Amino acid sequence: MREDSPMTSHAGALLLLGKEEVHSASLGQDVAARVGDAEVLILPTASAFVGPQAVGDAVAGWLGAYGVRAHVLNVVTRSDASDQEVVAAVRTARAVVATDGSALHLRTTLKSTPVLEAMLAAIDGGALLIASGAAACAMSDPMIDPRGGAPTTGLGPLRSFCVVDPDDDGMLERTLGLVPAALPVVSIAPGSGLWCGADGSVVPIGDGNVTVFRAKDEVPMGIDGLGPWWQEPN
Repeated sequence: MREDSPMTSHAGALLLLGKEEVHSASLGQDVAARVGDAEVLILPTASAFVGPQAVGDAVAGWLGAYGVRAHVLNVVTRSDASDQEVVAAVRTARAVVATDGSALHLRTTLKSTPVLEAMLAAIDGGALLIASGAAACAMSDPMIDPRGGAPTTGLGPLRSFCVVDPDDDGMLERTLGLVPAALPVVSIAPGSGLWCGADGSVVPIGDGNVTVFRAKDEVPMGIDGLGPWWQEPN
């Protein structure tokens, strides 16, 4: 885990999306507005078992429909995650997308690699990291292990809450019984997302629902109770 920081602001930002983002016009418009004129790098690492190039192309086409320039960087193995050209491209990117798929494969492939270091450095330097579905789950540290719902080591840089798959009610129930009471658990439904801004604020986007749980119960104030996304909860 990364050390907590007393910062009250952060150079970069996170955009956490629910599953099936490519079917949401509302999310597409919102992502495009936040990306601006930046060219987006798409890392289909989590999609390695379901056709990473096809998944990456689908995301690129979705973004392209809203005027965003994007291309796929085929990082699917740990060897790819050490390629110096790939590392340089990620380090200098202004916006990076991590696609949906397998959170565990994403973590195994990127953990302690030059590409992950470059990704974190890019965010620290002001870049936008967009993560969808399982990739959004893996961006928290701790993350939720999809095999049983327990907290485990994640990729970071998200520290103030963890993200869980809303489509598996059994997983959510198990997770709420296993995570520390202080750690909020956030469910991001398809068609919705969370903008985690440079000022630490967390803002819902899209058409779907975002639900926050703490100590096994749904939090009535929702995301308003979440602290700066890069700091561990109190």
